[in-house]
Amino acid sequence: MDKYRNIGIEAVLKSGQFLLKNRDNVKKIKDKFGGADILTTADKKSEEIITSIIHKNFPSHAIFSEESGEIYGGSDLQWVMDPLDGTKHYIKGLPFFAVSLALRNQKGPVLAFTFIPITNELFISEKDRGVTFDGKNCKVSGEQSLANAIIYVEFPSSRFKVDWKKEDYDRAWRLYENLTRACFRTRAYGSGPIGMAYTAMGGFDAYVRFQPLSYEDVLGGSLMIKEAGGEITDQHGKGVEMKGNEPDTRLVASNGKIHEYILDILSQK
Repeated sequence: MDKYRNIGIEAVLKSGQFLLKNRDNVKKIKDKFGGADILTTADKKSEEIITSIIHKNFPSHAIFSEESGEIYGGSDLQWVMDPLDGTKHYIKGLPFFAVSLALRNQKGPVLAFTFIPITNELFISEKDRGVTFDGKNCKVSGEQSLANAIIYVEFPSSRFKVDWKKEDYDRAWRLYENLTRACFRTRAYGSGPIGMAYTAMGGFDAYVRFQPLSYEDVLGGSLMIKEAGGEITDQHGKGVEMKGNEPDTRLVASNGKIHEYILDILSQK
């Protein structure tokens, strides 16, 4: 596992370094999902960097990217990446973008990496070995009061990559308002990997995803939350299998101490 870990670190760091150096040399390739997202030359080059490093060291491993889908297949071990999460932020000069990479077997993720280039922050999680934040072990927060909690939220654009009924969209806004009124404060940086990593290290007390589940966005983060001592379920309190995209599934990840309070709010009509 140490070799997998070292190669994963190399891949996300080199990708992140490229992204930092080339912010002024990015070209748009196309719109994605009806304009809800975009694909740029930076996404593709970051993907190429990660793919090259992994395939060179582990030629039998499967590789899946949010941008290209399955690049290499046929192995029980699969690397899942989002080579540039927060593309629109990246091209607008905002700091809220990250490189996300996870290694999974048939049972689930066993290694996860989130690198935030602007702040040079590296989060690593390994199954049964915890989470590190810049080399130091970290845990979820100890906050027990929802009224004092700072919660990271993700909410979809009105133009999203899955069909969503208007009533579902409107209900999500109502639930978001209810959650905002109940907690101390909500924050939304528009990056799932960043939100889940900061929840795993105790910066946020919970991560609530109001938009439909795209597993590649949260696969690595789900391991980080669990290994940091937190809890992760769907909006009904049931476990989530990170094996595909689920239009009707919302994700709730927390320190475990305020989890039920959040689920109560999400169960409201």
